[in-house]
Amino acid sequence: MTPPSVPTDGWRQIVEGFGRGITNTYLHNSGSAEEQKGFVGPQGFATVPLPLGPAKQRASFYFSETLTLFKAAKNKEGAWKFLTFLMDDEPNFMYCKTLGLLPARKSIADRPEFSKDPTLAGFVKSFPFSVVSPYLAYASWGGKLDSEGVPLFQQAMVGKISAKECLDRFAEVLTKNMA
Repeated sequence: MTPPSVPTDGWRQIVEGFGRGITNTYLHNSGSAEEQKGFVGPQGFATVPLPLGPAKQRASFYFSETLTLFKAAKNKEGAWKFLTFLMDDEPNFMYCKTLGLLPARKSIADRPEFSKDPTLAGFVKSFPFSVVSPYLAYASWGGKLDSEGVPLFQQAMVGKISAKECLDRFAEVLTKNMA
């Protein structure tokens, strides 16, 4: 069951539609699992790895919160101390758990709060075929995904352009912005 508006709905409408039982599935990151626990409870949904495609392959981005010290920061020493503190095991565990992030450090990801949480199972099972998100290397990529990619995918989903045209045009956007 999916409402006809989904191809052109905004993010909030999709997430909340799922939480209200109007939309049956959507694709996002582990932060959504934490949000859906609040909407439908942990027993009310599941996460699964992306299915195999026609080439019998799949890939998924591994997103991790990037903590950045800016070159022009006014208090670089204080920022560095904070980042160092946040990378210790317990603060990093709490940071990731609170935000619904999967930790980048295997010793923390192996904790039962992540590895045994059924709402995170699909994400955990995706680790073997995940690649680091291009956001880390190409900061403007995310903005291009939203400003140019989403409209292309929406046009393809409502039949205004073909899937091939959508992907070809999106590849051009990424190639131009990732060179």
